[in-house]
Amino acid sequence: MIIRHLPVTLDSTERIEQLEASALLATPIGSISISGIVSKLGGTIAMHRLLHNTLIYMAVALSIPSQFKVRNCNVVWFCYHVSRGYESKDNAMSPKELVIALFTAAFADHDPEAARQLVTPDYIQHNPQVPTGADGLVGLIPIVEQSGMTATTHRVITEGDMVVLHSTFDNADAFGAPTLAAFDIFRVEDGKVAEHWDNLQPVPETSVSGRGMTDGATEITDLDKTEVNKALVLGFVRDVLGGAAPEKAPEYSEVYMQHNPMLADGIDGLMEGTKAWAEQGNVITKFEPQIVVAEGNFVFVASDATVSEKPWAFFDLWRVEGGKIVEHWDVVSPTPAEMVHGNGKF
Repeated sequence: MIIRHLPVTLDSTERIEQLEASALLATPIGSISISGIVSKLGGTIAMHRLLHNTLIYMAVALSIPSQFKVRNCNVVWFCYHVSRGYESKDNAMSPKELVIALFTAAFADHDPEAARQLVTPDYIQHNPQVPTGADGLVGLIPIVEQSGMTATTHRVITEGDMVVLHSTFDNADAFGAPTLAAFDIFRVEDGKVAEHWDNLQPVPETSVSGRGMTDGATEITDLDKTEVNKALVLGFVRDVLGGAAPEKAPEYSEVYMQHNPMLADGIDGLMEGTKAWAEQGNVITKFEPQIVVAEGNFVFVASDATVSEKPWAFFDLWRVEGGKIVEHWDVVSPTPAEMVHGNGKF
């Protein structure tokens, strides 16, 4: 559960007050555990003591010699090392902060107990291969650590209680390919992560457009246009991808930068690629959005699809600029018939 270690030497009351303001209260991270407290004489006083999860008031009781003082906010008159956990100082992280903390605990720190604290006990899992509940997530973390897999998150899109991460998993051979592109969706409820969906796809060495599956623009802009952009993208999904009015495709985009490795740039590249896929026996007969998360110029849509009578999942992200769709990323995969839980893909 460690985000970073903070070694501090306290020499005077003045230094103590400075630590309160700058090193503790100035950060939104508030859960503190002591990994070692050492007096000026060099003796270890306390080890591995978990403190209260707030920095607003923290009355700490430790068994230490009387000549040392222990004050509120864990400020003490000796050298100590603290590890900052994942809860904010007002005990209310935003959904984005909470999800990033969970992702860090699971895929960077490999800390099962920290992850458990951030999810609901009945955490709903939609990954077909991971058991549902907090125990299913906790059981996955040691496997991730042993595999040596690493995660890099490129984009974070948030709307209300929903958070989408666009990531790359490297050294992921144990999970199906050397490198995987992924979208993870999380739903937050009452300060905990309550539900998770994802889609993963192997990253090929080359692509038709020359772009990677996760590179490109990342800056979130035009927050005031979130709803307008969402409506634009959902219209595109309905008319073009869903087949209601494919002839309207040019109305939605003039410059279409493509990150799907099998498709060329432009609306023409999308239409030609879809046609070629159908000629190979992959005919899309259903394309229904299930989850939509939009923030400014980015709109994410997770869709339940039927391809040649088999279920598929399409997770798509679009970037909008000047009222037109200008860039597209996706992660596409067939939905397995059997899962380790009864929650379904969506």
